[in-house]
Amino acid sequence: MQAGSLRCRVTLKRPHDERDATGHTTHTWVTYATVWAKVRVLKGRELLYAQQAGSKSTVEIEIRYLSAVDHSHRVIYGTHTYEINHVADPDQRKRSLVLLCSEAT
Repeated sequence: MQAGSLRCRVTLKRPHDERDATGHTTHTWVTYATVWAKVRVLKGRELLYAQQAGSKSTVEIEIRYLSAVDHSHRVIYGTHTYEINHVADPDQRKRSLVLLCSEAT
């Protein structure tokens, strides 16, 4: 991965449950990390292949390797919030992660 290709600043959020004084649980999102990333919108053939495979992914986000990132996290990029559908370590050397994401509803 070329450092120069990581031009976008994204924030990874993880789910967090808090209990208030009455014992009710509130589901919130807390910041896990803010990192540099390469954000690429899937289009054309890639998008078609993803849809045929049953994926709703529309964006590919590449970041440096973080061991705790999984599909329960969310990615915030600008005004967009993305749910992570799939996490891959493309070369299995713990250098980078590719996150296949879709727009959160």
